Amino acid sequence: MELAFCRAADFHGGVRIRVAGDIDLAVHDQLRRALDAVLDTRPAFLQVDLSEVTLLDAGGGRVLARAARRAHEASIPFAIVEACGLAAWVLQLVAGGDAPAGDRLRAALAAGAPVRTARPVWPGVQRRAGPGLAAA
Repeated sequence: MELAFCRAADFHGGVRIRVAGDIDLAVHDQLRRALDAVLDTRPAFLQVDLSEVTLLDAGGGRVLARAARRAHEASIPFAIVEACGLAAWVLQLVAGGDAPAGDRLRAALAAGAPVRTARPVWPGVQRRAGPGLAAA
């Protein structure tokens, strides 16, 4: 199984990666390598768009938390944008875990676009209605 990636460079030197498909054990390494490759180029910022992710397991959340930590260590602004439904919920669970990784993941979520989820989100993060979800 493979993830689909769409990489778009921003005119300000940043990168936005749109990920599509299931993020599960079968693709953790593929996602990690893709994020590492972008971070190795030291972009002005990195946004990870999860709007087309259909499944995100906890291991995938940890891959994203690792990328957030690595970006933070390199002073690269990092944001997770358009996480919705189950993916947003899993990210919130992972971010509630160990302090350093959780802090970086919470910051990445807060820096991104509004999160669409049926579960509560952190203060300062807005939600908007998604398919079958009521706006907060």
